[in-house]
Amino acid sequence: MTTTIKTQLIQATMVGYAGAKNGGATIYALLDLSHNTLHIHEQKPRAEARFKTAALISNDIALTQCDFLFKDKDIKAAVDAYFYYQNSGRLTFSDSTAGTRPNIETHALTESGFDVRIYDGVTCAQMAVLAACLQAQTSREIMRALNAFEKTNGSDDLIITTV
Repeated sequence: MTTTIKTQLIQATMVGYAGAKNGGATIYALLDLSHNTLHIHEQKPRAEARFKTAALISNDIALTQCDFLFKDKDIKAAVDAYFYYQNSGRLTFSDSTAGTRPNIETHALTESGFDVRIYDGVTCAQMAVLAACLQAQTSREIMRALNAFEKTNGSDDLIITTV
């Protein structure tokens, strides 16, 4: 019997950006894997520990429980994930987190995608939203891979499916 995960709690904690009151900010988001939607639910000052079973993404190396260490090289992928969720109508914000929407400016299309600029005053909470989007996309890709593997019914045959 297989257990299907329908939702995932994401905790994104960022430090070192503007508005780093109390040392940073933490965003709690809920990923609905059935509908591929991401809801930014709550913003708090920097959390020092994982909340229950949340997937924890952070740029804070002091958080030893971190599932994914967010680095500067991940910003482009995080922006791409944000635009995927935002432009497809799959990203929602609670009233209390509406101010955490990242302010991103797109420029010309290059070989590697759109040239994007994040404004200098980007806050820890806004970066946490980007990190949450990246974690959501990563989780979705993992679940798709697991579902594809499960469809083989334990067979040793390699089955390639397009999604």
